[in-house]
Amino acid sequence: PYLRYALAGEDPLPLCARFVRWCFWMAVIKLPGNRYMIANVQTMLHELNKVGAVLPHDAVLEPGDIGFLRTRGDSDHGTGMHVFFVDSAGGTTVNSVDGNWKDSVCHVARDRWSPTIKAFCRYPVRPMA
Repeated sequence: PYLRYALAGEDPLPLCARFVRWCFWMAVIKLPGNRYMIANVQTMLHELNKVGAVLPHDAVLEPGDIGFLRTRGDSDHGTGMHVFFVDSAGGTTVNSVDGNWKDSVCHVARDRWSPTIKAFCRYPVRPMA
């Protein structure tokens, strides 16, 4: 899986950010920032923040929004963050599609208000309803 979503010449990295980058690439949407550097979760969030894509904490989430965890959770071992796609969201639950959760691409249900959630972003940036 490290190679499936990798660009030529990339070293093995956690693949959650590569998965998100690859999905945008397949949708012909270029994420902001250097395409190699945004394979790092922290860099991806930084670049999205620079273009105003970070949502207010209480925003109504939509499918395709991007979520960031403060930790890697069950994505892999080590320190760092994790990134995922919002599939659906209700009042207290966010259902996501994660590119590297328990060594697979899978659906995960999370507490919407968990302190482990760092931020949500919407890209391309568009007005909120």
